[in-house]
Amino acid sequence: MNAHTTFHDHLLRARLSTFLWHAAGTLFLMALTSACARAPQAQDTAHAVANERTPAPSIRADELSKALKIYVDRPGIYRLDAQSGGVGTALPWDRMRLTFGEQELPLLPLDGGEGVLFYVPPLPPDRYAREAVIWATFDAEPPTLMEDVQPPPSGEPTQRAFLATVQAEENLVYQPLAGGHDPWFWAQVTAPSSWETTLELDNVVPQGEATLRVELWAKTKAPVNPDHHWRLVVNGQQVADITRDGEGSHVLEVTLPATLLREGPNTVRLDAVDDLGVVDIGFVNRLLLTYPRAFVAHQNRLTFKSEGGLHRVSGFTAPPLVFDITNPLAPAGRLGCRRGGQ
Repeated sequence: MNAHTTFHDHLLRARLSTFLWHAAGTLFLMALTSACARAPQAQDTAHAVANERTPAPSIRADELSKALKIYVDRPGIYRLDAQSGGVGTALPWDRMRLTFGEQELPLLPLDGGEGVLFYVPPLPPDRYAREAVIWATFDAEPPTLMEDVQPPPSGEPTQRAFLATVQAEENLVYQPLAGGHDPWFWAQVTAPSSWETTLELDNVVPQGEATLRVELWAKTKAPVNPDHHWRLVVNGQQVADITRDGEGSHVLEVTLPATLLREGPNTVRLDAVDDLGVVDIGFVNRLLLTYPRAFVAHQNRLTFKSEGGLHRVSGFTAPPLVFDITNPLAPAGRLGCRRGGQ
């Protein structure tokens, strides 16, 4: 999150580590070093988050004394204060309530009454809108606050890695015939042809297995069964040869050894094979790659699922805040952390 930290400074600070304990669930850690922080598309799986500094949520205030209308475009932790909101210094944080649909979002007040942190749960799919609305209203009653969790016990770390998910998706091709809430796709692949993209991975632990998931929509169908033939190639090695039948949505999912993955860019290629004697046209929607990843923060943020136990996380340039987002509508904040040695 601190885009201006020098490499040397980051290297020294990253040697500090934190021991974190929690029961089974999903945790989000962040170092509070900028005006607003959020996790891009945390989904329901654990993964390293953030690729760049993120702006404050978009706010429109028609009648400040009654309500604020806040626009968000992804789930994650947000900070709302006078500076990021652009609404002056007189907001009564101690009686501000945030509602997302019919659900009130619990708040985590910042020290000194400077603002609040809150978690936005995954947004419902919408064919026509990329943003969701959160209402901030000001009542006489105090808001619902995030619950706190007791500090962790002592002990040794129980896990070396967790399963992180990297998702890649671009909306470049419009297909109104696809229906549903998402008629936008990444690329058209017509047999015989290939489509390739690159996924950036970090802190790869080359042990165990990874899972690649490719979501497609098939435009064509034919009297023969099957009428689609695809192959998946990762870093130059074929990992799947799959046939499917019929038009509509198709999911290609394959397990591969984590040793096949690399630190940095990894290529994923989809081959549409022309050997069925039919017209075969498909559209790539998105890719998800789940792989073993070390507990190292990326740009001061880290999200992961825990099966319980003690975990050692590193890579933060400041003491992190910790959030339990197992229940996205009732997150807990400020979990106990213990600073460990190098």
